[in-house]
Amino acid sequence: MSLLRILFAYLLLLVGAFSAYVCIFGAFQSLPEQQPAKYFMVIFGALLAAVSLTLAGFLNRRRNWRRSSGIALLAAAGLALLIIVSDAAYQDTAQLPPMIALNDYTVGGPVIIVVLILGSQLLWRGIKQKGADNLHSK
Repeated sequence: MSLLRILFAYLLLLVGAFSAYVCIFGAFQSLPEQQPAKYFMVIFGALLAAVSLTLAGFLNRRRNWRRSSGIALLAAAGLALLIIVSDAAYQDTAQLPPMIALNDYTVGGPVIIVVLILGSQLLWRGIKQKGADNLHSK
């Protein structure tokens, strides 16, 4: 596999992880005037993540694309969880600017659970596939 193809595949994995992060982060926003933008961020982030992770999988057809995509999704969910939990733990919310409110758990909770389940399933199947490939090559 050429170096340019590998670099482009990793760039697509990075774009997919960032898009999944934007999707999760947008799902937790709760300001009423930002509701149309919230759903746009969630839908656009999910579509961009799906397209870029799929293209990365096509470029990495000889490598373990499930493992790479699962790691990217779990990293995005972990970073979003870190920011959401640290925002929720911040007690003095009067000092926060009113442009970001991250407390819509009814939409954000299911979105992050779906991303965590999808990422862990891809990672698990990628690890199992790697083990099966090693058994068949011996």
